[in-house]
Amino acid sequence: GDVEFRRKRPDAAIALYEQARQRAAVAKVQHALALSLLRLARVNRSLQRLAMASSETDQSLVIAREIGAPVLEAEALYSRAELARLQKHFGEALENYQAADSAEDRIGDPELLWQIQLGRARAHEASGDVSAAVASLEAAVKLIEGVRGRLQEARFRSGYVEDKFEVYLELMRLQLQQGRTSDAFST
Repeated sequence: GDVEFRRKRPDAAIALYEQARQRAAVAKVQHALALSLLRLARVNRSLQRLAMASSETDQSLVIAREIGAPVLEAEALYSRAELARLQKHFGEALENYQAADSAEDRIGDPELLWQIQLGRARAHEASGDVSAAVASLEAAVKLIEGVRGRLQEARFRSGYVEDKFEVYLELMRLQLQQGRTSDAFST
């Protein structure tokens, strides 16, 4: 499903994630069930099927809390935040980003943390707080660069930032908007 989603083939991704969801439900493997629901929610969110994505996210969050899975809980809270942001409920989005960030603090997964910061930045910008958006993007860059700096080979370092490039672009755009040309150049 992940491969199909990255190939921009959402229907194929949904079919595979749905198959995983059904198998996890039959086998009563709650962790796999919650994860497959989160993946379905991600694809449905990308297709603007927000009601369906919301239902899948909420189901996943309930399961994550029941089984005590903080990684899944953080991801479900992030999904809730993204859904609220897409619906232009920026206050609710920021609350959910904060909740995801707090849940994520117990884990320390930089991959999800930079995404939380990017989403938070987008919500701040959309609600008119460009300074807070810049601060969130700078935090995301710091996380990305922290991981990238620990990678030994140059090919891994450049490959690592490949899907994170939008963070840098958005930060540069906002820095330029604020008249911070030298900061934008450094970014």
